[in-house]
Amino acid sequence: MEKICMSAWGLPKVLEERLKEKYGDDWEKYVKAKAINEEELEEQVKTKAKEQQKTQREKTLNGFLKKVGLKKRDMLQSTMLFDGVKEADVLFQAERKIGDWIFSSAVFFFALALIEAIIIVCLLPLKEKVPYLVTFSNATQNFAIVQRADKSIRANQALVRQLVASYVNNRENISSIKEQNEIAHETIRLQSAFEVWDFFEKLVSYEHSIYTNVNLTRKISIINIALISKTQANIEISAQLFNKEKLESEKRYRIIMTFEFEPIEIDTKSVPLNPTGFIVTGYDLTYSP
Repeated sequence: MEKICMSAWGLPKVLEERLKEKYGDDWEKYVKAKAINEEELEEQVKTKAKEQQKTQREKTLNGFLKKVGLKKRDMLQSTMLFDGVKEADVLFQAERKIGDWIFSSAVFFFALALIEAIIIVCLLPLKEKVPYLVTFSNATQNFAIVQRADKSIRANQALVRQLVASYVNNRENISSIKEQNEIAHETIRLQSAFEVWDFFEKLVSYEHSIYTNVNLTRKISIINIALISKTQANIEISAQLFNKEKLESEKRYRIIMTFEFEPIEIDTKSVPLNPTGFIVTGYDLTYSP
């Protein structure tokens, strides 16, 4: 098989010789120019094909629009309207999200305010100034009582016993010191109903009463206090009578006392002389041999 020699242009040797015969020594310039022209022609063909395709698409689109009764301008307007609707939908979604966030924030802050209000209401008793009664021990009652000054005092048996014992001591003890007797009698007046106080006042002012004899003194000791009910108590006492500090007699007595508690408003600015509202409504003293 014959071997074909190729030139620098990639042409067969025979073709190169024919080109030399036809164009002479300038055959290379001719070949080069022709190659360039072919490339330009190919580019022009491609461009023209694209233009034809574009024209064909426009014709097809116009034909479709004519069939449906629309124009190209109407289609552009429809496209713009669709874009506007999409933008409006995005804005609506954003507004709805903002509205949901505002509503959630309002609910959160409302719940927070409600919790704070409940906490404040629960903590108000800590700042409330509530009066308390403090009763210290005496010779016959060896304890101290701290009691809130409200209606619960009548349910406190220890306090009721102390009030009963204090009333009996103030009424039955007779001191040689006039001022002590006056203080005790004033306390009895504040803690006695009108009938009870009227009877005791007449007893004290009686001409031959032991209360008016400056030489006589009396010292009592409470033996027992029995609370029969919430308004009645039985008390047993031992009374020693002294004449000029000499013991004259010693007797035992039984006392039946009825009482009640009157409602009294107490605040921290003013304290009444009878802060518990303890009132004796009946007092009967009998000798117990």
